[in-house]
Amino acid sequence: MADGLGAVDYVSSVTGEAPSQIAYHGLSLGGSVAVHTAVDRPPRVLITEDMFASAKKLADDGTGLDMPAGWFLESEWDNVGAAKQVFRPYLVMHAAADTYVQPSNGELVHSFANPPTKLWLVPGADHNESPDVAPDDYRAEIECWVEQTCPGE
Repeated sequence: MADGLGAVDYVSSVTGEAPSQIAYHGLSLGGSVAVHTAVDRPPRVLITEDMFASAKKLADDGTGLDMPAGWFLESEWDNVGAAKQVFRPYLVMHAAADTYVQPSNGELVHSFANPPTKLWLVPGADHNESPDVAPDDYRAEIECWVEQTCPGE
């Protein structure tokens, strides 16, 4: 978590741009860092991709056992709780065929995110494959969110 804040502070100091003018995009565990960083340093736009909803959900989905998440991860990584505290445009992307972090994680995060928000389940993509499976759509989605020009958003 400290790395996310440090990265934003560094980019802000080098570019002279306030965090509110910087887009945050995090993939998987990086999405967790991005959403938690967005709570303390609200961005221009937040984009998370293939992010899990919480350490508990990740452990439950991955093991099929009712075991404490703390046995797998030191932090709770309550990404749903963090998403509830973000009041910036938010694109939640998730690979629709993700076998590592199930798409229900993205759906859950999106259901608690504050508007404006969008859930984009990328058809046919597994974890970390969205840019390869749908390169043109992937680029277009990110660009319109960063530029805040998406139709109907």
